[in-house]
Amino acid sequence: MKWIASTLFVIMFTLGYYTRLVAGFRLALSQPEDLYGSSYLDRNVLRDYRYQIKQRKLEDEQLDETIRALSTLLIIPWPNGESPFIYIENPKKPLDLESPKFIEEEEAEVDRVDGNEINPVPSKRMRYYRKYPWKREHLGYDPENPFVCYPSKPEIHNLIMALYNTRYNGSKNPPINFCSRKRPAHTILTNMHYGGR
Repeated sequence: MKWIASTLFVIMFTLGYYTRLVAGFRLALSQPEDLYGSSYLDRNVLRDYRYQIKQRKLEDEQLDETIRALSTLLIIPWPNGESPFIYIENPKKPLDLESPKFIEEEEAEVDRVDGNEINPVPSKRMRYYRKYPWKREHLGYDPENPFVCYPSKPEIHNLIMALYNTRYNGSKNPPINFCSRKRPAHTILTNMHYGGR
């Protein structure tokens, strides 16, 4: 008989504890400002979270709109077989006029006398007088000029499929062949322009 009384006491105690706990949670959720004196959740954190959700929804909507537009342009025939898209790849490093390297180049230009430098570098077999002679310098490549090309329909189709796989299948944005270069799909999309031919 004693064990029944003690068991009933334990059951009633735990039920009372849990009902008080649930009532406390209900009070905290219904009136957070009265309970703590300030908002229950930090309003800035909540505002940032809502902003991030809105940004993700906008990105998803923009991506869906871009995929729809590109798909439509793939279906319709192109005039004269020419691509209405232009892919322009920006230079990797923007020109910074305040950088010390740019200032040194300006000072070197001032040091030139009659088009010749004060300390001329030997022109014959110039490659062997450099710091790393085994490295080739691409004299025909100008990094300031951006890479421009007109993509074909299969390349745009591959771009759409890569964007779709990245967004909806959760792949890690693998590089795709686009205009004879391997680039991630997101990078290609940001550098593509519509020529409107």
